[in-house]
Amino acid sequence: MPLLTLCFQLHQPFRLSPEGTSLFWDEKNREIFAQRADRCYVPTLRMFSDLVRTHYDFKICLSLSGTFIEQAELYQPQVLDALKGLLHLGGDTRQVEFLEQPYYFSYASFFADPCKTEFKEQVSLHRQKMHDIFGVKPTAFANTGLSYNNEIANIVADMGFRAILCEPTDKTVDVRTRTPILANEVHRAIGRKGRPRKLAVLPRNAALSRRLALNFNGDVLTAGQYADLVHDAGGEVMALYGDFPLVETGTPAYEKMVEFWRSLAEEVTTRTDIVPANPTEIAEWFQITECPMVDCPDPVDSLPETMSGQPGTPPSHAQWVLFRNIESLETDAKRAGGDLVRRFRYLTTSDHLQYLRENGASRELIGDPINPYDSVATATYALTHAIDELFHAVRSFNILKKSARTPVIVVTPETGRLPSEGMGQFAKYVSGKSGGLGEVISALC
Repeated sequence: MPLLTLCFQLHQPFRLSPEGTSLFWDEKNREIFAQRADRCYVPTLRMFSDLVRTHYDFKICLSLSGTFIEQAELYQPQVLDALKGLLHLGGDTRQVEFLEQPYYFSYASFFADPCKTEFKEQVSLHRQKMHDIFGVKPTAFANTGLSYNNEIANIVADMGFRAILCEPTDKTVDVRTRTPILANEVHRAIGRKGRPRKLAVLPRNAALSRRLALNFNGDVLTAGQYADLVHDAGGEVMALYGDFPLVETGTPAYEKMVEFWRSLAEEVTTRTDIVPANPTEIAEWFQITECPMVDCPDPVDSLPETMSGQPGTPPSHAQWVLFRNIESLETDAKRAGGDLVRRFRYLTTSDHLQYLRENGASRELIGDPINPYDSVATATYALTHAIDELFHAVRSFNILKKSARTPVIVVTPETGRLPSEGMGQFAKYVSGKSGGLGEVISALC
């Protein structure tokens, strides 16, 4: 009797200008988001709201990137209204859960910094955004592409999360058997000293997640047949995670999808062999249960396989080099602060690197499948130019910041004296001092 959790990712990147005249491709970003909002996001969110309203046991969770929320605010606020409506219907009854993730949908968790400062800051930024917009504080976490290793899990546990979703690979192994973890079991993260953390690790069932996505695109599998597959998989948990359905309303495919979801909601809420549950609920139910620990060391200079789009295939040389080039800007960008650090963080969005995939590579688990660039070369130029522009901007800013000295004139009464000692750092900003008011006036004139 598996616990079924349904999770969908909502993400849109700020695509970079292919001309290099500005950082963002504003026209294309607005066009794509508006199209998705009118034809996909709003009608499908309303469909899920109807299912939550009519089926008390139907449950769903969503993971929203910070850049998706920003674009919704800029271009189509009705998307946020639809999300708030869904949360209002199912938040209190625990039918709807929003997940936490890195704000910029980045691979900052793979930066070489052992403290993972940028990763933590992006998670904190996302947490603040979710509170500001929706009034929630998520307790379950999904890293970009469900990337996972021991250090990521420990940081997430340190930040107070109860559950984390992960993409199981041959590197995520059971501590006891040293074999790859099973996708239908609840696991526990291994602590830095080898003891289990309270963080529940929920592996994604890749096969059934892909099958669910295929059903959105015209697969003839019925809701009953799909529910049978969930039941037949057995085990403790069935974590399904994928992109939010991007089937356009007004098409035959959309009507089939709506019918499928209505039937599936009926199936999973009336059958006794499947129990809908969201990640935080699963973590609570298994809080005192002994679960197998998962071990996934973080090798030096590792990058997630999801960047390449092919299981078992490492990122390309271009992806590797540009990822490290972006990472190298972190210190100087943060020293500069303000708009420059925001520009740096927009460049960390994983889509910019995923657009460098060769033709035919899988585009699973990355958000919107639209690639706006006509070739890998164009995408590479857009990213390389943006990196170079930011490099020169932060370098120029920091050089100016270091060399600038602000002149200070201190005017005091004639009887007052500036201390000859103890002025500390202030002394280097004082170019001269006068003991008489007349001398000061003469100097100013």
